[in-house]
Amino acid sequence: MDINAEKIELTKEIFKIQDIEIISKLKKTLKSFLKVDEISPMSLEQFYAEIGESLSDIEEGRFMEHSEVVERYKNKV
Repeated sequence: MDINAEKIELTKEIFKIQDIEIISKLKKTLKSFLKVDEISPMSLEQFYAEIGESLSDIEEGRFMEHSEVVERYKNKV
């Protein structure tokens, strides 16, 4: 498959998503991949915001224990 076909396929999959939280995370992830060469220190405000988001994720059960991560990826590395 060529790059344009891949982009179209990705776009189709994104249009199927109905959860705004997933869209936001995809957007954030995409931006982070595109900024790899533009690494700069994060602001203190961004640092605190990301800590807050992480704590919220933990409170809402959106995390994995270390043992779960090890089990999931032990055969992939």
